[in-house]
Amino acid sequence: MNTIGEAKTEAEGIRIIHKAMDAGINFMDNSWEYHDGRSEEWMGKALKGRRDKAFLMSKVCTHGRDAKVAMQQLEESLRRLQTDHLDLGQMGLEKYLANQN
Repeated sequence: MNTIGEAKTEAEGIRIIHKAMDAGINFMDNSWEYHDGRSEEWMGKALKGRRDKAFLMSKVCTHGRDAKVAMQQLEESLRRLQTDHLDLGQMGLEKYLANQN
């Protein structure tokens, strides 16, 4: 088992993240869509006391909706990740860009 999403329990998910960080991995990739937010929740708990050692990213994908939805998703991600900032944020614009033509 190598991903937090494959973990059966919260404790196992946190252990996976701690083991990765202890091995020198610091790039933590997530998204509000992964496992209905569970991955972000578990990652937030795993990063308690270690946040400064992680390069944390997450993604929002508005599926063609507006900026208000994107901001809401971002705020919810920050809450689940238990942090006040991301080191990198990505926004999926596929459907938005497809609708512009």
